[in-house]
Amino acid sequence: MVRLFPANFVRFFALVVLTTACSEQGADFPETIISQSPPFLKKVDPAAVHRGDVLTLYGLGFSIVPEENNIRIGGIAVSASASSLNNPVVNDSPEKLTVTIPQGVADGEQAVSIFVIDQPSNGDLKVTVLP
Repeated sequence: MVRLFPANFVRFFALVVLTTACSEQGADFPETIISQSPPFLKKVDPAAVHRGDVLTLYGLGFSIVPEENNIRIGGIAVSASASSLNNPVVNDSPEKLTVTIPQGVADGEQAVSIFVIDQPSNGDLKVTVLP
């Protein structure tokens, strides 16, 4: 069989044609593409914290943009200070978020949840806030 063009060239040419056609027609693509699966919290570390301590959330399906991870601890909104991939994977979780426990969180066992682009996580993880 005689090939006129290498396979990689054909793929590249098809990609260029498709990209050009979409841009010429003014096709708009969303900046955020919603994942098919909601975020999943696997573990919090440490399990007990004081206000002002840093808590690490391990799981899957987090946004790489820290501000898009809407975290709640005991019903109080908490901002992620960092979002990163674990390499190597830690606690069977490829992703992690770090947060600082705010002053408004009550003492005792508190539920930890996260919404990523309006998709809720599992709600079965808790952290103990110490006085």
